[in-house]
Amino acid sequence: MCGINALIGRLNPADAAEAMNKMNAALRHRGPEGSGMWQHEGIIMGHTALKISDHSGTAAQPMFSRDKQCVLIYNGELYNTAELMYRPELARTEFTGKSDTEVLLHLLCTMGRNALPLLNGMFAFVFADLHRNEIIVARDRHGIKPLFFREQAGLVSVSSEIKGLLAGPGPAPEPDYLQIPHYLLNRTARSPETFYKGIYELMPGTCMVFRSVFAAYTGGAVSNERDILNFCEQKPLVKEISPGELLRKTEELLVQSVSRQMKADVPVGLLLSGGVDSTLIASLISEAGYKNVPAFSVINSAAQKSFGSNDFMYAEKAALQYGLKPNLLTVDSSALNRLPEFVSNLGQPIADGAGLLTKLISEVAKPRVTVLLSGAGADELFAGYNRHKAFYNYIRFRHFLPVNLMQAWAPILPVGFAHPLRKHFRLLSRFAGSLHSEPTVTFRNFTRLNGYPAGFFRKSVPGDLSAENMKGNESLLRFALETDMTKYLRDDILAITDLASMAQSVEVRVPFLDNDLSNLLTQVPANLLFRGGRKWALRQMLVKRKGEIYVKRRKEGFGMPTGEWLREPAFRHLTENLYKTDWPLNDYVNRDVLKTMVQTHSARRADYAQELWAMIVLQEWFRQQG
Repeated sequence: MCGINALIGRLNPADAAEAMNKMNAALRHRGPEGSGMWQHEGIIMGHTALKISDHSGTAAQPMFSRDKQCVLIYNGELYNTAELMYRPELARTEFTGKSDTEVLLHLLCTMGRNALPLLNGMFAFVFADLHRNEIIVARDRHGIKPLFFREQAGLVSVSSEIKGLLAGPGPAPEPDYLQIPHYLLNRTARSPETFYKGIYELMPGTCMVFRSVFAAYTGGAVSNERDILNFCEQKPLVKEISPGELLRKTEELLVQSVSRQMKADVPVGLLLSGGVDSTLIASLISEAGYKNVPAFSVINSAAQKSFGSNDFMYAEKAALQYGLKPNLLTVDSSALNRLPEFVSNLGQPIADGAGLLTKLISEVAKPRVTVLLSGAGADELFAGYNRHKAFYNYIRFRHFLPVNLMQAWAPILPVGFAHPLRKHFRLLSRFAGSLHSEPTVTFRNFTRLNGYPAGFFRKSVPGDLSAENMKGNESLLRFALETDMTKYLRDDILAITDLASMAQSVEVRVPFLDNDLSNLLTQVPANLLFRGGRKWALRQMLVKRKGEIYVKRRKEGFGMPTGEWLREPAFRHLTENLYKTDWPLNDYVNRDVLKTMVQTHSARRADYAQELWAMIVLQEWFRQQG
């Protein structure tokens, strides 16, 4: 793992070196164990190192080919390194070490961008090939590892984080206020745009190819003209597969993925919630023969279970059952004191409170491990969210649903105070308020922050909720899964997990997003994933491993009781400042409605926890912009 930076285009050598030193310094948290730099006509590349495998000097970056004509800076892990080493293209290659960086370098030297579909792992890299007069900038197909770029005055800047670009050359970019409406509804900026004008995210599964870059090869004429290409192969749909065969293949590939991702030359641990996904990984770690692997869990107190989760009942039990070593971190409202630091880590607003928990648990884990496994991605691949179950039932019975009646009673369900049915009522209220005559709009509503009261927005919000002409339940179900994969998982979960964990110099790996496994799940009929119930294949695998108690617990997210904490006197200022302060949000929302919203939440007459958290994170980010 590391941080990578590059400047591509016409460069003044001295200015470029100074700028790269600043960019590397901004990413030191991603690689506190060293840094490096390489400069040539038309490009400078920088790297900060966090060593996971092959601690020898042979894995140092930037890494060069033997003839010094190919150079690589790389952030990530390739899990099929052993297979790649024995490909015919590398038959005559003499490896000096065992790092995946060296394997990737030689593959790119030999095959160029044709090597990209072969890579199974998480990665972002910049590769310069002086032979071909070409530069390749690429990112893995799921977007597990981040990569951003900025173009200004003929110079393209590339970095693992927005922070790196802000430290680079050129004037400070302006905030993009037009992202605010999209953010308030979707928790993130509208990718590939960001909250900064002119800074963009390189989309997953794509590469930028720069040609005619090096002045030495073009008679002094440097160009940064580029193509952005998609390197992911489209797999044909597997029309005939039985549930039993899908279960068998899923188990085989997940066992293989966990085995691959447990390998490292540093200690490895697990993020364990006691839910189906992470507990199944725990059982497979045990099955593979690993003992006393540290398992890290964030829990809230039992008194706040109605507003947080029940992980406190299951996390330690799961660790002990499968021979892992439990490490429990109990969080309380004092976690909100870390808000400024957390928002600074993000680079731009992302409205997911789980990111703060990831930061806190990574901080606790760092003295013990450098790598953590996570269950992220399972819900998106296996139809595991409550909204997937609701959508499946909606499209089957939508012609019979009393939509007007459901939307009428949704607002009166009691969700602001603790009681046994609170979470059920909250789900019913949000789902009922999301119903629409068009199924695709309904599902997008399911994924949104749609709890804002009437009159909240001052003007109509430009959205992406136009109905798509899809016929048949199969197409609609696949649309739902792909929407979550490309929006919620990529833009929210993976982004915030990487930023929050790497702020503590911890790498998070995601076994469910192994290419072989995700290829299988995206090829099978979506109806097969939905009709057996949420994550039925994973549940059966866990039952087989004596995990019935974890299968039977209700679905909960990895979250904190933010709504309850915001009601405490010590933190009322976080919500009250939203309407008392003059800031860019006021151009988009009705301040009087916002004030009523805050007061209603504080009085426990409603639950606006997610919506308020989104605005709190946004306000803190604007405050830090000065």
